[in-house]
Amino acid sequence: MHNRYLIFNAVKQVGLGEEHLADAPPAGALLVRSEYTFVSAGTELAILTGQDPNVFKAGSWCAYPWRPGYAQVGRICAIGEGVTGWKTGERVFTLGGHADYAIRTAADLVIRVPDGLDAVDAAASRLAGVASSAIVSKTPDWFARGWVAVYGLGMVGNLAAQCYRALGARVIGIDPVESRRRLAMACGIDRVVAAGPGVADEILAVTGNVAPNIVVEATGRSEVALQAVGLVGEYGHVILLGSPRAPCNGDITGLLSAIHLRKLTVHGALEWNLPATQPDAYWSAGPRPMANLTGKQQRIFDWILDGRLKIRPLVSHVVKPAGAADAYRGLIEQPEQYTGVAIDWRIL
Repeated sequence: MHNRYLIFNAVKQVGLGEEHLADAPPAGALLVRSEYTFVSAGTELAILTGQDPNVFKAGSWCAYPWRPGYAQVGRICAIGEGVTGWKTGERVFTLGGHADYAIRTAADLVIRVPDGLDAVDAAASRLAGVASSAIVSKTPDWFARGWVAVYGLGMVGNLAAQCYRALGARVIGIDPVESRRRLAMACGIDRVVAAGPGVADEILAVTGNVAPNIVVEATGRSEVALQAVGLVGEYGHVILLGSPRAPCNGDITGLLSAIHLRKLTVHGALEWNLPATQPDAYWSAGPRPMANLTGKQQRIFDWILDGRLKIRPLVSHVVKPAGAADAYRGLIEQPEQYTGVAIDWRIL
């Protein structure tokens, strides 16, 4: 079986590789034929541009050459021995990479795509899974009755703001780029402010002089995390949703002093720390989600279908694998135009 896949060969070098796969998956696995995959601009661009220093360390998880991708929607085309509960032809959502095929085992995240959910939207919803990890972090139940500020309105930050809004929070989006603020408003985040020296005063003007209970840092920039600590109110919670990668030099006494004196809590919200499933494989009826990937993704599908989560406005481009290199270049050089990229693996 012929399989094409994307590969990062070096800094800003995107290739299309080819290999032969067996026609049947190994025992205990499913073979999924891709319809669409979706680019995770944060993780993938950090690796493609060399911002993550691990790309230069032989043997690291992302060392070049590296196969990107963890958002796939496709059809089950073969079922390995010992696998039950699945049928060929079923459309599923998985964490497969950018390739024609993915082999997924029982230990992997494989979820049926609900009827009526568009395949591109389902693939793009992978970024909502990343974004909603901010909610899974251990913030108290009263967050839905307070103010939540989300710093950074790229795709992950936009979706994080939408997820908090879907749970009843009063949300403020913060971003220096006007087009991102406009896009957030088009997605239902109707309170947005420009990042800059006066952002704290702008937030207080929106809230009626009440500092946010929660500030989500969705950029992955350490200096923005420091600003987030300065924006949150007493006893507040700062959620580190973006993954810091670039070095940031400075005196951390101000940071530690703010956490100490204002009794703040800082949470890491890395999605990969969550289990794929657990016995209670769905979110609770209340505002606090169950901390597993399956239940979280199922609720995301529900929100897309009932209109509470708007995905399609964030998908700016759908390209074939041969156009992937140009799409990555656009994500790097023209982020205002390339807000989200799906890759179409269908053979028409």
